[in-house]
Amino acid sequence: MQIKKILPLSKVIRLNKNNKNMKRHLLFLVGMGMFLIILQPVSSVAQPRLRQGHGPVVKNPLQRISAYNGIIMEQTYNEDFIFDGFYLNTLASVFLVKFAPYFGERIAALGKELTVNGVLKYAPDGVQELELVSVSGKGQTVYVYDRKPVPPGLSPQDNFVKGEGKVKAVNRDEIRGYVLDNGVVLRFPEHVMSQLSSMIQEGTVVEYTGEEKILGQGEVRVRPYRIVNCRTISLNGTPYLVR
Repeated sequence: MQIKKILPLSKVIRLNKNNKNMKRHLLFLVGMGMFLIILQPVSSVAQPRLRQGHGPVVKNPLQRISAYNGIIMEQTYNEDFIFDGFYLNTLASVFLVKFAPYFGERIAALGKELTVNGVLKYAPDGVQELELVSVSGKGQTVYVYDRKPVPPGLSPQDNFVKGEGKVKAVNRDEIRGYVLDNGVVLRFPEHVMSQLSSMIQEGTVVEYTGEEKILGQGEVRVRPYRIVNCRTISLNGTPYLVR
C-alpha cells in the first residue's frame, strides 16, 4: 500500500506561485518571439525565386534577311476569300508566307516561281513562317512591310524609296539618324540606333529601303534633306530588317 506524502500548506502555496510565474515567463517569451518576427527586416525574409528562362522576351530590332527560292504550292485567303498568303515549296522545306490583302494583285502577277526575302520565324502551331520583306518573280519585285492600308486611290508604295549612300554624319539628337552623301537622312527608332552604333561610322556605305516622309500641303523643309524611315539596311552585303 502506497502512502502519499502530504506537503505542508505553506509549501503548496509556494509551488502554486512558482507554477504561475513559470506560465507568465513562457507567455512573455512567446510574445517577444512574435514581436521580433514582425520587426524582422524584409531583406532577411526568403523571397520567391524567379524561374530562369521565363522572363520577358526581348526581340532583336535588327533581324537578318535571307533569300528563299521556290514555287507556290498553295494559296491562302481570309474569311472573305481574299488572297493573303501562300505556301512556298523550296524542295528543302515548306514555308508559310503572309501579307496584307491589298498587295495580293501585285504578288499574284509575279507568277508561281518566286524568290522570297524574309525573316524566318515560327507560327504558334509550329509552322515555319517567313516574315515577308520582298518577293520577286518574272523580273519584278514587290516590297512588303507591316503597314496599314492606305486611303483609296493611292498606291501602298507611293513614297517607297530604295538607294545607296555613304554616311557623312551621325546625329542621335536633332535628326536621330544618319546623314548620307546623297542628301538622305536615314531615320531609325532609338533602340535600333543603339545597336547600329557599333556597326556604322562615318564613311560606311549602306544600302537601304524605306518610306520617304512626304511634305504635307503648305509645309516647307528648312534643310534640303529627304527624310527616310528605314525598313531594311544592308551592311557589308548583309541585309537586315529594321523593327
